Amino acid sequence: MAKIKKYIENHRDEILVSLLLSLAYVFVIGLTYAILDFNLGDGVVPFLFSLSVYVLETLIYLTMLSYVFSGW
Repeated sequence: MAKIKKYIENHRDEILVSLLLSLAYVFVIGLTYAILDFNLGDGVVPFLFSLSVYVLETLIYLTMLSYVFSGW
């Protein structure tokens, strides 16, 4: 428990930025979901397109997290 507490004390700013980035990511995913109006009844092509958009957004999110914790 002491190691975790020390880690949080040492990386407080990075953890805060990553939490804010997570909230922004959830907002963007929700916005994308609303814009694309994903519906399984539309067929396979819209499903694959929306899936690729979500994967791309997730990769961007993970890249940003790696920059945050590597000390951009």
